[in-house]
Amino acid sequence: MKLLKNRLFLAGMMIFILIAMAAPVFAADHNYQYEFHLQVGGKNSYLSSSESKYRQTTNTSNPWKVNMSNICDDSDGIATYWIARNADHVQVSDAHNVHAGTGAHYYNARSSANQTTVVLAADNNNNVAARVWGYWDEETH
Repeated sequence: MKLLKNRLFLAGMMIFILIAMAAPVFAADHNYQYEFHLQVGGKNSYLSSSESKYRQTTNTSNPWKVNMSNICDDSDGIATYWIARNADHVQVSDAHNVHAGTGAHYYNARSSANQTTVVLAADNNNNVAARVWGYWDEETH
């Protein structure tokens, strides 16, 4: 009887562990401040390693967020954003054009963004240097 109880207990623990591992990660929606000096000619700009964030999710549907509050010295008011791995700046999400002052934009990441440290990246794809700032989050919802 004791052997049966031990086996049932172990089976129950195994089921609990499997369910816990399969459960999605629910991340808080943070507003981390950022500021970039976008370079001339569409060269990429990245947040520093000290501003990087760990994306713990294993679900590509957990979106990342960018909210560009303002852009200075750029006549069209648009910058292109994506997230990149902190270690080597490899792009781990699609790039998206964001207009200044249009609020938070949420985008899915690639599987290569799962369980890795990322930074926000941007460019302005023109020959005008610009300064941009706002809020971002590596993982929301």
